[in-house]
Amino acid sequence: MEQMQSDEHDENIAKPRKSYFFGPGYEDCREIIEGAWAANYEKIKRFYLMIELFDKDSKVLFIATWIGCTAAIAMLIVLGSVVTAAISVMHIFLMAVVAAVVYLGGLILWGIDCAYRKYNKIYGVPCTSCHTRQELPWYECPKCHKWHTDLRPGQYGLWKRTCECGEELPTNFINGRGQLQAVCSNPHCTDRLMGHNREYQTICIPIIGGTSAGKTAFLTAFSVKFKNVFAADNKITYRPFDEESQRLAEELEQNYKQGNTEKTDVASGAIALSFYVKHDSFSLPRIVHVYDIAGEAFTTAGGSVQRQKQYEYCNGFVFIIDPLSLPKIRDKYGRNLTDIDRDSASRGAIQQVAEKFMRKIRDVSGLSEREMAKMPLAVVISKMDVADFSQQLGNEAAEELCRKHPELFASPVEAEDYLCRNFLHHNGGDGFLRSIEYNFKHTRFFACSAMGHTAGTSAFEPEGVLAPMEWIIGQADKRGLGNIWKEHDFKDPAKSWSDYDALACGE
Repeated sequence: MEQMQSDEHDENIAKPRKSYFFGPGYEDCREIIEGAWAANYEKIKRFYLMIELFDKDSKVLFIATWIGCTAAIAMLIVLGSVVTAAISVMHIFLMAVVAAVVYLGGLILWGIDCAYRKYNKIYGVPCTSCHTRQELPWYECPKCHKWHTDLRPGQYGLWKRTCECGEELPTNFINGRGQLQAVCSNPHCTDRLMGHNREYQTICIPIIGGTSAGKTAFLTAFSVKFKNVFAADNKITYRPFDEESQRLAEELEQNYKQGNTEKTDVASGAIALSFYVKHDSFSLPRIVHVYDIAGEAFTTAGGSVQRQKQYEYCNGFVFIIDPLSLPKIRDKYGRNLTDIDRDSASRGAIQQVAEKFMRKIRDVSGLSEREMAKMPLAVVISKMDVADFSQQLGNEAAEELCRKHPELFASPVEAEDYLCRNFLHHNGGDGFLRSIEYNFKHTRFFACSAMGHTAGTSAFEPEGVLAPMEWIIGQADKRGLGNIWKEHDFKDPAKSWSDYDALACGE
């Protein structure tokens, strides 16, 4: 069965014709040179036969013929060989010069295409089926529907590639490659990439955390606030990427109005909100993918949770922490919580979630520790509306700290970062803090309330959900969304949180 599937897969891959100067041209050159030497040899052979077949009874004529033919043979051997050799060398030289120009042109086109993709951070649209990163997707021939696996300037064509059916396909972004139907480059998937009708810059952000930490509520609040507030205020064209994203966006907006959230389906491992954004200042449209990954992926041992291919091409992570997952907090506030808040508290130890998350990144993405350390990580303490967390971590607390110590905190977001770290430090999160600071060099802590109140009571009233995404997207897309989205002034703190003077900060 596997062999049959492999054979069927191979039959769908096109066998394009090689460009003239990458095969056929050298064959022509060889045949021309061999033909010239063969013609020279045939003329020598003809003169030799004239001597052999001439009537030897007429000695005078025979001698004259012998002398003439022998002289001709000698001239052909000497002069003819020299001329043929010279023409052969000249032909090879001209072929080499033209081929060198072609190769140089191909190298330039290939370099321009690669530089364009890298400069604009174009990685293709991730497959919605297997989430494989499309460094360069396969493209389907519009005539025979076979797949071209590396449609770039190269041995099969610099400007156009000729399919085995005779159809000419563009080989780079300049002449319309992005208008072809793209196919997932994962040979075990090969699904069509819907909506891939041109080049895009992609931004991918997974949301991670333990079960019931508030990831889906965060995604719900972000989805509605980004579309209805940020995009609308900044004249950004927004639309869901495909039909599935359209359905999900409508579902999230409905949940937003009703104050409900639904747990991420563990069978699928993640839900993906993908949307298209465009602005007059963008050179290319953006496709933003936000993944809500099931908490069981980080809290259960083994299991058949879907492979998290999103890690391979993400631009940063949002790590959601439920403060009620900390034993000290549960002991202190548990009695004062409503039944709904108590039952919806996350039971995943944040240290366990963090360790499993980092192992998954290494296993799935192959990122080295150095590469992983460069990824921005936004740690978000959720459910700020529960108990008195808003008084400890909210905007008012951050602004008050800024007013008291302007020499330490240049903006409320810096003060909020300190307050969140300090909150974890005093409530049993030291191990988590050390692990995060050791593995990630670009981290920032935030506090938010995605729902704003107890679930199911009324519509969402979110607070603080846009800031973490603003920070990550601002780093991932400085020339695009990051150039527009400047609600907060994110500067590196003057010193690490542990170096701040505790007494000066009111402790």
